[in-house]
Order: sequence, then C-alpha cells, then structure tokens
Amino acid sequence: MRAGRHLQPLSYPLRLPDAVQGVALRLLDASRQVINATVAALWERLDDFGERETRYAYKQVTALIGSPEPHGDRQWRCEAEQTGRILRAQAARKKQFALLLPLLSEGMIRPQREKQPAGKNRKAIKAVLACLREENSDGGSTVELQNLIEQACNFYLTHGCFPDTYEEMQPIPVLKVGILPYAGDDGGEQGQAYRLRLDLEGRCCYFAFRAPDQIGQWSPRWTEPQTRLPLPDPLLEHLRGGESLAPTLREIASCWRKYEARNNDLAHLAANILILLASVWEAELISGESLKSLKSEGRGRGAKGRWVNWRNNSQIRGALWRTLRYKCRLSGLHLVWQYPTGTTHTCPHCGQPAHTYTSPALDATKLDAGPWLRCVACGWNGARDYAAAINIALLGVVFLKQAPSTTQDNPSPLSPHPTMKEKGLNSDSYSGSGLALRLPPTSLRGRLLCSGKRYVNGWIKSVTLHSALAKEIMLRLCG
Repeated sequence: MRAGRHLQPLSYPLRLPDAVQGVALRLLDASRQVINATVAALWERLDDFGERETRYAYKQVTALIGSPEPHGDRQWRCEAEQTGRILRAQAARKKQFALLLPLLSEGMIRPQREKQPAGKNRKAIKAVLACLREENSDGGSTVELQNLIEQACNFYLTHGCFPDTYEEMQPIPVLKVGILPYAGDDGGEQGQAYRLRLDLEGRCCYFAFRAPDQIGQWSPRWTEPQTRLPLPDPLLEHLRGGESLAPTLREIASCWRKYEARNNDLAHLAANILILLASVWEAELISGESLKSLKSEGRGRGAKGRWVNWRNNSQIRGALWRTLRYKCRLSGLHLVWQYPTGTTHTCPHCGQPAHTYTSPALDATKLDAGPWLRCVACGWNGARDYAAAINIALLGVVFLKQAPSTTQDNPSPLSPHPTMKEKGLNSDSYSGSGLALRLPPTSLRGRLLCSGKRYVNGWIKSVTLHSALAKEIMLRLCG
C-alpha cells in the first residue's frame, strides 16, 4: 500500500505468519466448497435477492436454506454472508440485462469474412450503450451495461443466437479462490468463528480462528498458540482515539455517504441556478453536452489522478442530470443532451468548420483546442466555449423539432440525435437582436418576496439573481 500525507487508507492488510498459513488455506478451501454449494442451490431463486429485505446478506440466505455441511452456526453465517453478496450482485446484473434484452439484435455482430472471423460490431454496441445511458440519465451503470452487452454477443458467437434469459447466458458463479468475511460473527471475546484481542501496549493483536484439520475434521478448539499480528502506527492511533468495534465497513460507508451528500448538494444548487436562468430568459429548453464517454489518457504519475478527477466529475454530472431532469419536468422545461463532436470547432453563425487560436489577436497562434474561435468563412469570432454553448443549444432545438409530437415532454432516448454536420440550423447575434439580459432592481433583504428579484421557489437565499446595472438604469429598462 502506497502511503503519503495526502492519502488516508481505509484498511490495513495484515499478513498471517507462515506457521498458520496452511491452517488458514484449509479454512478458506472448506468455506469455498460450502459457499459454492449454497450458491448453486439458490441459483433458481435469484430473483428473491433482487430486493434487499435487510442490510445483512446472510439473513436472506439463512431464511431460505441451511448449511449444506454444518460445522458451526456462526461459521455458517459467515459463509452465508459471502453467498448473499454474490447472489445480490447477480440479481442486480439480471435487472440490467432486462434493459438490454429488447435491444439485442444481429446488427451487433460483424459477419464472417474471407480473412476475418465473425466478431462484434463495436459501433452498433456503442450506439445501444449510448441509448441506455441516456435512458438511465446517470451514467452510473455504464461499465455493467457494456459488460453485459459483450457477454451477450459472446453467447451469440458461440451458439448462433442471443440468450432469452439471464440464467441462460450466465453460468452459476462459483468462487475459485476462497473468501470468508467474518461479518456474521460476534467477534472479540464472544466470537464463535474467530477471536481477537488487542494489546495496544504491545502494539499488536492476537488472533485465533477455527479450521478443519488435515483430514477435514473440525475441532472445537482454537488455533494454538494465538497468532500475534503487529499493528501499523496509523491503526494504533485510531484504536487509541476511538472505540473498538467488530470488523465492519461503517467507516467506508460513512465516507461514501458524505461523498454522495456532497454530490447531491452540488447537483441541487447547479440545477436550481440553471432553472432560474431559464425562467429569467423565458426559455423552454435546456440542452446539455453528454460527456459520459470521456476517458483519461496518458501514463505516468498524473494518469491516475486524471482518472480520479474524471470519476468525480462524471458522478457529479450524473447527479446533476438526475436532479435537473425531474426539476425540469416540474417546471415545464424540455431537457435533452447532445453529442459533443464538433461543437467547439464549428461556427455557430454559418455552420462552417472553424479553427481555434490562443487569443482574439489576428496574429494569434492556431491551436487544436485554443480558447478563441474564428471563422474564416463569415468572420464570426468569439470564445470557443461560448460558440460551443450556442451550437449545443441549436442541436437541442433541432432534436425537439425532429422528435415526434407525442414525446416532446420526454423525447425517446432511441431517437437519433442530430450532429453538427446535419443540423441545418444556425444562430443569429444575441446582442444584435436586442436580447440583453434584464433583471429587476435590487431591494432590501427584508423585502425579498415583494421585490422584483428572481429566485427558485424554496431557494430564495441561496439562488437569487441580482442585476449588475445601476438601480436607475434597471428602473428605466424594466418600466
């Protein structure tokens, strides 16, 4: 594990001494056989694990079946916990497969040629995946959906047809390597599957567990002598400053809850600002650029950091899109996303390809992704991001015009999105058309409700627009 002052590890792996490695491997092997047998026995009841009746997976398993090889109630709970986690994960994949099943077609398969065997049509798979991402509108299950599409296509290449059910495509998932969580045991001095004693003065812990002997017989006695495990210094600081608990994921779960709460707060704030701007302009459409396909590239020290930043941004964007979608529906606004290809290198005035430069100067250096866009065909120039915003808005208007009238409030994700080459719609000058943004005059804080300020209902203090112009000018403009 790499350590550093900017990193906070959430777990500290401790290696068992060589003297008990063989005993631990026998324990994992025996538990693996029980877990695999239980998974196979409950595979026909996979749908029962689609709904979580309790947070503990072992309770769902023990309510349906007993241990196929009894060797202790608490040991069985630990094995049932791992079984439940496997079945819950497979039940979630089955729900995702239900979204894919109506969209599977032979167009995803590339036919065999003289010098090329049959394979997968990546473009068709990418198109279906984009439709599903738009339908879910969060991008959170992109990897799972792509994995399922690949698995279904592999089934077709082997059997000549797509699977009708998830169970037909997915073999029973069995463990090849033993995994045994102790989440179902009481731990510490009361544990029946393992015992753990902390010695902070000696900077170590003593660990004992039950395991079968070399002929497979389970002994009621613990491993003797108890295994001494040295504790890392950061872990000692946590133990001395807090309360000792049984092995759990509470700390990780708490971290993710705070992370999710941060994303939701940012999503609500950003969504309210966008809706407020739309209400000021009396707009009927919010059009966004889909960036779910962004990937981090490069090698070296910064590659991992860029990937982490992409994950943060994509998850925040996903939360923003989910929040903005239902807020737009409540506000009566249209919300659509568009493909990002060509939006930053196309003139919004004439629709011709344009280059980007380092600055507005006429002798500025040309760049592939410069901040300033200049069109040679018509002379329009402006900030590249501003031009992209106009083009994305134009694509949204074209999409609503092309969508069937029955789906205007919720355009189908399967409808083809227009591209910059085929939109056939260009922009006029906003300021030249007299579309300057006008806001009511400012007023005292105690008169928010009766003044002319613009706000989103329920968010008066956090999302309110004020004019940057002088009060006399705003009174004249607004009458």
